[in-house]
Amino acid sequence: MQTVQVLREEAALAFEQVTEALEGVDEPKAWARVEPQPGTYLHTNGSILGIVQHLAVCKVIYGSAAFRSLEIRFRDTHARLEGIGTSWQASLDYLHEAHRYWMASWQELEDGDLIRECMHFSGKMWPAWKILAVVTQHDAYHAGQLALLGSALAPTNQPPDLDLEGEKKYVIDLPTW
Repeated sequence: MQTVQVLREEAALAFEQVTEALEGVDEPKAWARVEPQPGTYLHTNGSILGIVQHLAVCKVIYGSAAFRSLEIRFRDTHARLEGIGTSWQASLDYLHEAHRYWMASWQELEDGDLIRECMHFSGKMWPAWKILAVVTQHDAYHAGQLALLGSALAPTNQPPDLDLEGEKKYVIDLPTW
C-alpha cells in the first residue's frame, strides 16, 4: 500500500470517529455548551454545534489553501456559517460536504508529492504530509471532545451564541481571509 493511501485511510478513520461521536445527537443536545474559563479560547463556543461548524470550516480552508489555489476563503466560510446559523441539520450537512471537499482536494496526490510545499491558511508554506496529518489529527482531537460533551451535557432549548463576529477577529488579518 502506498503512503498516500494509508493517509487516506487514516483520514477516513478519524472522520468516522467524529461521526460516531455525533450519533444520537439532536439539536437540543448540539446546542448545549460548556462555559470556557475566562481568557481561554477553544476555537468554538463550547457547544457540539460549534465544534461541528469549526471542523467543517477547517476542512474547507485547509483543502482550499493547500490544494485548490484558495478557491474558498475564510470570508466565504464565514458567510456560509451566517446562513447556517444554529441549525443542527444544516451544520451536519456542511460537515459532510466539507469532508468530501477535503478528501477530493488531495485526491490526485501521490507519494512523491508528500514533501511538496503547500500553503497553510496562515500563508506559511508546509509540506503536504504535514497538512494532511494536521487535519486528520484535528478530527481525532475533536472526536474526543464531541464524545465527552455528548455524554455530559444536558439538552437545551436555547440556541447558543455562535459569536461569528468574535471568531472573525482571529482570521480577518490572514492572507486567506
